[in-house]
Amino acid sequence: MKNIKTLIMAAAIGLLALSTMAGTPDPYPVYTATGVDVGTTLNYAIIGCHSSNAGTPVLTYLNFISDHATPIATFYKAGTPIMVTGANTTTSIPAATNSIAGYVGAGIIVIQHMATDTYERRILGTCTSTAIVVTVAPTTATAAGDRIWLCTADGTISGVQNTVREVVGTGIFAGQANKPLLIDLNNTTSAAAVNINCATATFVK
Repeated sequence: MKNIKTLIMAAAIGLLALSTMAGTPDPYPVYTATGVDVGTTLNYAIIGCHSSNAGTPVLTYLNFISDHATPIATFYKAGTPIMVTGANTTTSIPAATNSIAGYVGAGIIVIQHMATDTYERRILGTCTSTAIVVTVAPTTATAAGDRIWLCTADGTISGVQNTVREVVGTGIFAGQANKPLLIDLNNTTSAAAVNINCATATFVK
C-alpha cells in the first residue's frame, strides 16, 4: 500500500510539474496565419514549424488582396537556422553567426521566438561574427535559444489588383519539415491596401 501511495504521489507531482513548465506551446496539426505589416511595404504571413507529427507544412488555403498592379504572393523556404545567444530589443540581435555561411545584406530572415513559437519577418542589414543586424527591431524581444532562419524565394501565386484572390487546394505549396514557411505579398505604398487575409496549412508526414 505504501508503494502504491508513493507512486500515485510521484505521478501527481510529475503532472503538476509538466503543467507549470514554461516552454514551447503544444504542437499543432494545422496552422492558420494572417498578414502582418512591420517596417516594410510588404505584408507577410508565416506558417509555424512546431507540428504534432514533425511533418511538412502543405498550404491548403490562401486568401489575399493587394493594391499592386500585379499582386504576387511569394513563398519562401528556410535554410539552416542560427541560434540567438542573448536577449535583445534593438536591431542588433546577438547570435552565433560564425557557424553559418550565406548571411548577406538585404536577405530576408524569419525570427522564431521559441518560448511562444511565434514568428517575425525581418530584412537583414549586416552580419558580424557575433550578431545579426536587421533594418527594423523585432516586435517581441529575442531570447537565448531563439532561432533565425535565412529564407529564399521558391514559388509564387499571382492575383488581380484590388481583388480578393482565394486559392483552395490540397497542395498549393509545400514547405519543409520542421522549418517555418514564409509568405510575402507585395503592394504599392499603403499598408492598409494589402493583406494576406488567411493562410492555412496542414502538416503531412
